[in-house]
Order: sequence, then structure tokens, then C-alpha cells
Amino acid sequence: MKSNSAKGTAGPRDLALKILTRVNQTSGYADRVLETVLFRFPLSEQDRSLTTELVYGSLRWQGRLDWILSRLYHGKVESIPDSIQQILRLGLYQLHFLDRVPSHAAVNESVRMAKLSANPKWGNVVNGMLRTYLRDRKSFHHTLSETDSAEEIAGWMSHPVWLIERWLRDLGFERTVRLCEANNQRPPIGIRINSLKTDLESVTAQLGDQGIDFQVSDSVPDWLTVQKLSPYIRQLLDQGLISIQDGSASLVARLVDPKSNELILDVAAAPGGKSSHMAELSGDQAHIFALDRHVSRMRKLREGVQRLGIQHVFPLTADSRALPIQQADKILLDVPCSGMGVIRRRVELRWRMKPTEIPKLVSLQRALLEEAGSVLNPGGVLVYSTCTVCQEENHDMMEWFLSEYQEFKIEPANSLVSDTVVSELGFIETWPDDHGLDGSFAVRMRKMR
Repeated sequence: MKSNSAKGTAGPRDLALKILTRVNQTSGYADRVLETVLFRFPLSEQDRSLTTELVYGSLRWQGRLDWILSRLYHGKVESIPDSIQQILRLGLYQLHFLDRVPSHAAVNESVRMAKLSANPKWGNVVNGMLRTYLRDRKSFHHTLSETDSAEEIAGWMSHPVWLIERWLRDLGFERTVRLCEANNQRPPIGIRINSLKTDLESVTAQLGDQGIDFQVSDSVPDWLTVQKLSPYIRQLLDQGLISIQDGSASLVARLVDPKSNELILDVAAAPGGKSSHMAELSGDQAHIFALDRHVSRMRKLREGVQRLGIQHVFPLTADSRALPIQQADKILLDVPCSGMGVIRRRVELRWRMKPTEIPKLVSLQRALLEEAGSVLNPGGVLVYSTCTVCQEENHDMMEWFLSEYQEFKIEPANSLVSDTVVSELGFIETWPDDHGLDGSFAVRMRKMR
């Protein structure tokens, strides 16, 4: 497979390195940086696919790649310049995971990029390390067992050590490995049907006519998955017939159960997927105020509402710790969280989130819960939801809130969503390994007085 770099233009590996460098240096989101760079550097469909594979794959498997590199390098991997580390990860990812990339091409391109660095000597180092891996790749395989340390499991399964330690404590060895395996799979793309404009049968018929493979969900109504965004699916998006949303997020609006003429607050609403879904479920007859303090994200919310043809979602830029609306029939509080349920999709997040941030998030979540509870009308419904599987943000949060505010009572989710996604306590809990959905948590509570 030839690189476009020989023609004087950026090839897939060069662009992948550019994207990964920008993601690390700016704390940007990989999908957004990838989209921006690919727009600026038009590539063939084959090269776009390889660039995307290299970016997501090397981020997803960074832990294992570093585990192997630590056994190839005579010294600490952390002492290698950041750009060379990225080049090594890209090269090793191709050798370790991609059969379609010839080994000589992966090595030669990695050496070429390293020689273009500030210190060309790294070209020889990269060449030696990658060729050593090729000569003895079987010695870099590891079979996990319960006697392995958290560090060993974390390295081989490409997850941060602190998260593995938590899961081993809470879930045990076998479930931890199973969850890691699910997180390391490429997730399908979830599609929610806009019931204001079409229905599931119509959309699936169109996809079938186009020869597009899809899978209709048994547990999430009006929702299906595809493996990639084809031009035809993008057309359906532009027409407002569908939205991109994981099934776990599609369950949350159903837990609110929006009705005509209800005044509903969506707190921390941007980018607006749940606001628009509540509008669709109510036939666009509920009055939904979507609040968020981030101006740029609110712009996306407005664009989404317009695309879907929704009239009764009203965006408000505001801090949700001091709500500008002082009474509501229902409130959806989808709180900022650690995001540890979506790391199969947000590939950079597992390396970015630190355990020291969780107490800060818990403090914010408590403040948002208290504020939302104070403006909810007696008899009203409060839905608390997260996209994490962290105990402190989910079960511990509910235990605290219900003990402090005893006027709130749990209403089991079984009557509103499939039993397959409802825990024994009546909460929605989804897991990548159990449900094939992002990890999530949601609770419906009634304010009794």
C-alpha cells in the first residue's frame, strides 16, 4: 500500500500523526479533529478509511501498544519524545492489529516519519524496535489470569490502571475482562427515528432498498444500528428523518415520558439529543426548555432542533446551578459525568479522565440535583441520568439524594422501558458487555410533596 507522501502530499499515516498530536496537545475530541483534518486534506475513500482506522485504533489500544513498547525499549517509554511515541504506536498498531497493511510498509513509513523529527537518530531507534517486534512477535502475547496484577490487566486490555482497580473490586476478574473486551470493540452507529416525520418501517424499507445492512433493536423502540455512515444515511440525517444517538441515550427520554402541554426542563441539555427526543415522543406538544451554559454547544442544539422540524424546544443559555425557571412539571437532569460508560465510543476519554476528577463531578452533580429538585412542582417527575458506570455518580448519588430529600420516591422504570435494561432496584442500567449499548444509568423519581 503506497503512501501519498511520496507525491508530496500528506498520506494516511502523516495525517493520523497530525490528528493524534493535536488531540493530545489540545485535549480535543478525536472525532472532531479527524473530521476537520479530513475536510482540509481530501483523500481517496481507501486512504480516509486507513486514516480513521489508525487514529481510533491507536487511541483505543494505546495501553497495549505502550505495554509492548515497554518491552521493546531499553529505558522508560515516557522518556521518548511525544512525537516519536506516537509514531511508534502508529507503526506497532499496524503490525499488531492490521493484516491488510504490509509489514514492510508500516515499518518504512514509521522510520520515514521519525527521520523527519527534530532528531533524525530516532529513525534508527524506531526501525530497530519495530523489526525486533516482527522477529519475535509471539513473545509479546499475554494470556490473562486472575493472578495478574491490575497493572498487567490494564496494559494488556488497554484501560487505565485506576479504572481496572475499581472494576476488579466491584465486578471481579471475569466481568472486568469482559467489560474491557466490549469497550475495545468498534461500536455500531445508533440511529433514532424521528417519529414526527417518519417511522421505523419506512426507514428500514429505505435502507433495505439501498442495500444497507442494519440491526433493529429488541430493547430500544424506534432505534437501529448500522456499521458506517453511508452517503444515503447522511441524506436521511439532512432531511431530519433520523438522529445519531446510542440506544442507552434513547431510553432516557422515555423514562421522562413527556406529555402534551407539560412544562419540561432539560438541564445541561446540549447538544440536545434528549431534548429533541422528548419533543418527538410528545408529538411536539410538550413545552421543553433546554438549558446549558456552553454557547458553542447550544448552537448545535439549535441546529439539531431546526433540522428535525421541532417547534417546542426552547434553548436557554444558563447555568443550571441557578435555574431561571422556577417551576416545572418534569425535569431531565442528564448530568456532566466521568463518561466511563462511553469509552468504547470516545476513544481518548479513558486516558484523559483522572480519578481525582470524580469527587469534583460528584459535588457538581449534587448541586444540580438540589437545584432541580427545588424548582420541580409537587407531584412532578425528576429523571437523573449519567453515561458512566462509576458507583459514586450512580448508586451512591441516589442513596445520598433519597436520604437527604425524602419527599422524592423512586418510580421503577419497568413500565416505560424494556425489563432487559432495568435493574432490580428499578433503575435503567446498561452495559456494553451485557446490552451492546453504552454504559448508562437513569432513575425516575416522583416529588411527593
